[in-house]
Amino acid sequence: MKKYSTLFLLLLCLGLVIIIFTIRSNAKQTLQDLNVELSQTKFQFEKTQNLFLHHLALERNEFRWDSIKPLFLEKNIPADRKKLVVRIFRENCKECIIKIFGVLNRYKNIVVLSNYDNQREINFLMKELNVNFPVINKVRLFANEPTLSPYLFVVNGDKIEDIFIPNEDLPELMEKYLKFINKP
Repeated sequence: MKKYSTLFLLLLCLGLVIIIFTIRSNAKQTLQDLNVELSQTKFQFEKTQNLFLHHLALERNEFRWDSIKPLFLEKNIPADRKKLVVRIFRENCKECIIKIFGVLNRYKNIVVLSNYDNQREINFLMKELNVNFPVINKVRLFANEPTLSPYLFVVNGDKIEDIFIPNEDLPELMEKYLKFINKP
């Protein structure tokens, strides 16, 4: 009888250990899932904040066409027609930039404004992505410009309008944006 009670206690302890490890493993996975969700939420918040800062700069008249126009003229880019401008930064994830240009390569009247330390680096990236748009590098458009994510805007006449921050999870939004800005 004593053998069975010892065996029973041993099996009971083993069962409890298995249950504890299972609960701990599930808790660890849940915590990891929450961390991923939290980081995605933080990223979405930062993107929203980024868009807000750009609109705020527009309203304060910090983000102005007259600060960009000389750059266009210097590169012999006609400044009198409507253009889509793609703003990219060295800090942006390469996959995000690849996705953006994967869509944009079907369009015309696009200019790339980049902020890379090295001209060869941006030239290599554009060649790698098969991008044939004019590139203006080392541009700071306004003070405290957020560099979290690439963004697009339209230069139309002497105005900057229609700022758009692409969301890699919703590529259809970029397609809708491009259709919207290309309407006659």
